[in-house]
Amino acid sequence: MTGYVYRTMQHNIIVASLEMSQVFQFPSGKDGDVKPGGIEGRLLEELSQILQFTYTLMTPPDKQWGSKTDNGSWTGMIGLVNRGQADLALGLTGITQERQEVVDFTESYFVNERTFAIKFPDLAPRAFVYTHPFDVYTWIGISVLMFIMPLIFIKLTCSKRSYSHALSKTFGNLFGQSVTEREFKSKVLQGSWWYFSYLVSSSYSAVLASLLAVPLYNSAPTNFRELAVAVRKGEYKTMFPKGSAFIPDMLQSGKGDLISIAKKADKNGWYATVNNLFEEKNFANNTAIMANRVTFNFNFGQAPLATKFISDDVWKYMKVGMIMNKNFCCKESLNFGMGLVNQFGLFKRIFDDEIYKSWYRASKTDLDCKNDHALSLDDISGPFMILMIGYVLSLCVCLGEIIYSRYKLQK
Repeated sequence: MTGYVYRTMQHNIIVASLEMSQVFQFPSGKDGDVKPGGIEGRLLEELSQILQFTYTLMTPPDKQWGSKTDNGSWTGMIGLVNRGQADLALGLTGITQERQEVVDFTESYFVNERTFAIKFPDLAPRAFVYTHPFDVYTWIGISVLMFIMPLIFIKLTCSKRSYSHALSKTFGNLFGQSVTEREFKSKVLQGSWWYFSYLVSSSYSAVLASLLAVPLYNSAPTNFRELAVAVRKGEYKTMFPKGSAFIPDMLQSGKGDLISIAKKADKNGWYATVNNLFEEKNFANNTAIMANRVTFNFNFGQAPLATKFISDDVWKYMKVGMIMNKNFCCKESLNFGMGLVNQFGLFKRIFDDEIYKSWYRASKTDLDCKNDHALSLDDISGPFMILMIGYVLSLCVCLGEIIYSRYKLQK
């Protein structure tokens, strides 16, 4: 840019944008609030100072970024600029080839990360927490060994004891019962089984204690592959910003998971306007909200203080630019000003300021953390249920034996 002579614009520019927390906030006009806020609002103010222009703000009636309709017209901010109702528009708008056919963009000054957010999963039922220390395959393996080992003991030691006696011994070893065999060959064989049992029972006890001490949550999708599976099963639905490029870009991504998510959302009309996209009701009933990471951070904070789970999986990086009308008078001057913003890191400074504000606000919020709690009856209700079932079955067997013995005596 050295040696470039640019003209100040000295015009009143009509600028369109969308109301988004800490992205673009329209001035209220009260108590001296006459300048827009947020990262895009402050960027616009910086450019107006550099290029010496004034501006009038407006917002599209449909509250959309802009998408192409069936008749070829455009909605949202793209439509306003394309029709000449606005000279410029900004709002973290992604630069796409389809949009560039009807409007121009300035030099890119930011990169959006497209991802999703969900509410933190609910606490898992604790009644059967005692089954969680091992997975299904481990439980199956232990169960199979429980019934095979007694046969091995009987065959290799040539024991005359019954299978039920050997089974009770192997079962008792899992609970820490000592080896009582006197013969050396029996001690070696049962000792190896006892060592295995000790490792299994110790591992089980350690994991179970940690599960009881720390809250256990239901599983939830953490990436787009898991989300696609959950959507296909009907366990989750998605919500997209209306009038954005999310759906078209997903359909053209060539990735099966993204295409299935987009088709399902488009078919069911899972859309919300930007002014109510992040409302709490939209996160109900296992809903994943699609948006840019920065807007999630501004609305819900950053980990570990975030109030929603924001996925680390990014399906697309989208360059952001300011929208210009094809016939806008001062494209070169505006691009020069945007170049200065990038060169001197002005937008980076503005962005860091707003991120700090969101972090500070989140740090002052009392989070409902329940990581430490005393064990309650609910925590150990599962074993009590098994105990009661065992007692009931034992009682039934006892009654059956009594009835059978009386029947035999009568005969």
